[in-house]
Amino acid sequence: MKLILTCITFLLMFNLANAQITISWTVPGWSPDLLSQSSYNRINLINGTLNTQELARAGSTRIFTDPINDQLTELTSYNPAFGIQLVSLKNFISGSTFSSVTGYNSYGYIKKKYPLNPAFGNDTFKNGVIQLRFKRKLESESQKLSDYLNPINPIPEGERVLLILTALENVINLTLENETY
Repeated sequence: MKLILTCITFLLMFNLANAQITISWTVPGWSPDLLSQSSYNRINLINGTLNTQELARAGSTRIFTDPINDQLTELTSYNPAFGIQLVSLKNFISGSTFSSVTGYNSYGYIKKKYPLNPAFGNDTFKNGVIQLRFKRKLESESQKLSDYLNPINPIPEGERVLLILTALENVINLTLENETY
């Protein structure tokens, strides 16, 4: 028993001393870790499975990227003729003339219907207030029209046309003083 205790004490002292010694050189050689080798094999198998799944996800993402980009392009672009027509549509809404030579405009119609210098009576102030009220409403519809034709707004072209026609219908109803729209 004394011999066993002496051997255990010697081994413990050797291990403690060995733990205190710094080794500054590398020891050549290779020794496999047999106990944890199954864990390493499992990790490699899971990494291979995850890499395969990641490739599958990347492929499916690429499949959906093109249609999404095409849809975004469709929503942010429209027929360039609308840009040319925007000027004439805004002129129709807020132009200040009403004649066959220069064109018939909504605000021009309001100005002609409610002149500031009426031939009879003293309705200048009242007509000025009416013109201001209609001008604000028509400018609001003109701004809506500009917003509908802004390419930054993601609206399909068919809905753009419908919204433009709705704004023009509102302008016509407003000009004819049919304010039940």
